[in-house]
Formats: sequence, C-alpha cells, structure tokens
Amino acid sequence: MEMILNDNISVPVLIWTKITNQSSKIYRIGSSELKREYSSNSGSDEIFLNSGIPTACPQFCTIKLSTNIRPSDGVIFHQDNNGEKPPPGYIDITGSNELFCARSFGDCGAKAPIYRYRNEINRYAYSFHPNESIIGYIREFNPICYGWKDSNNSIGKEILGTKDPTDCLPIPNIRNGQIIYKPSPERTRTSQTLIMGSFATLHCDEGYEPSVQKQIACITGTWYPTEELGECIPVSTGKYAYIRLNFFRQKFL
Repeated sequence: MEMILNDNISVPVLIWTKITNQSSKIYRIGSSELKREYSSNSGSDEIFLNSGIPTACPQFCTIKLSTNIRPSDGVIFHQDNNGEKPPPGYIDITGSNELFCARSFGDCGAKAPIYRYRNEINRYAYSFHPNESIIGYIREFNPICYGWKDSNNSIGKEILGTKDPTDCLPIPNIRNGQIIYKPSPERTRTSQTLIMGSFATLHCDEGYEPSVQKQIACITGTWYPTEELGECIPVSTGKYAYIRLNFFRQKFL
C-alpha cells in the first residue's frame, strides 16, 4: 500500500493501556514516549501519523488528533479539537507532541482507520481494527480519522531477555562509515537497545556515499523500511556500478 511521506516526521503509534487504582483500563494513542507510563496493547498494530501538518497533503484533508484527559479519573478522549477548547471536564495535554491524521479514507494515501469506543459511564477505548471487540464498550460508527500503514509491516518480534518487544537492536558496524542513532541507545546492565521511533542514519567517511538506504526507523521491534543500511562505497564508483557488481555476484559467484 502506498504511504505518503512528508517533510515532517512520520511517527509510528500504538494503542497504549494502563490499569488505574480503580482497576479500570485507560486507553491512549501515542508513540514510544508513553511506554514508561503505559504498557502496549498486545493486540495493537502500529500505524503512522504525522508529527506536523503533512506538507504533501492539502491542509483541509488533515486534522490534529488532540489528546484530552479527564483529571477526575485519567480517561483519555482523542478527537479533533479544531482549535477550540476541549470538552467540559477535560484538559488538552497534547502540548508539543502533535499528531496529524487524514480526515477521510484514502486522503493522501491514508487507509488505516482510528476507531473510538465508548461505554455506558463515558469511558473511552481505541482500536485500529473495525471488528475488534472490547468488552463493555461500543464502537462509534465512523473512525475519528485515518493514518498510514505499510501492509508488509508486521508486529514487532518478541525477543527473550530484558529487551522491550518494541525496541530494536543496534545495527552492525559498516566499513568506511558510522551509524548515528537518534535518540541514543538505552543502556542497561544486560542490553543496549533503541526505543521505538528511533532513527538510524548512515554517515559515510569522506570520499564514500551510502549504496542504498541512508536512514531507517525502529518500528515495533524491527527496522523499517529495511533491516540494513547497505554499504559505504567510493563516490567515484557510483550506485550503478555497485548494482552491477551485486548482479555479477548473484549470477556468477
């Protein structure tokens, strides 16, 4: 499926959940900055939202997915506040962590729906799947908005040990180059990992250039759109010569 990328950063998001003191579950949509406060919903895929107004999309085709919290019980209500105050009893806590999605199915290639569910005491849940059943909740008929999703991408792989399943392992060193991570790897006594949403960028030494992919992102346990960054090849060689060399290796060696 085609995914429109923009000058802004495309952010992978999940449905996050946590249990309150009242033994009630709170649902929230967000990226990896929520993982220390929430635990990811095991049934939630990731989709992509934009960290700013998508520059490749007409502004009228997108909305800002605001995050409103009800202080009395911590319930999260996601909607388009449309530049106005949040609903009575709620506080807008979106801040600088703005997320934008498409208003209608297919706008700018967005086809991943974001559904809101509601129960009888006005608590809310969320899902990226129209057929998901959440006990005690009823799904609203129309999605709030739509995000972007790569149909070839899958849920992050479960890795044994202390590694969070949404984290990624560092990439092997590349000759004649250096891999720069943003943010930097988290260091623990037993592992060194990259949190979901991190980027790995290949900086080649002087006189060299990336052969294929220059930057990849950590998406729920795997690197996207490829798991490798290629090589650093001499600038004079050029990418076409590199491709021909690979073809020769595969065909004759």
